Amino acid sequence: MVDGFFTPRERIEAYPTFLAYCMAQTDESLARLIWDADHQRNVFASYLGTSGDHAKTIIEAITARASIGGEA
Repeated sequence: MVDGFFTPRERIEAYPTFLAYCMAQTDESLARLIWDADHQRNVFASYLGTSGDHAKTIIEAITARASIGGEA
């Protein structure tokens, strides 16, 4: 359990899209998702897409957060 979810299904039920998941995370959680390979594997495996797709989504979430003035 890396983010409070025991299974991918629990994560997907709470956040149906990877963007929704990213938008709900703190800056520290997103940083961990970027830099921690084990955390990446656990989370990325829950959602369809390539690592590149997921990286673009993380950047999209960070950009959206910055445009609204901080953490969600």
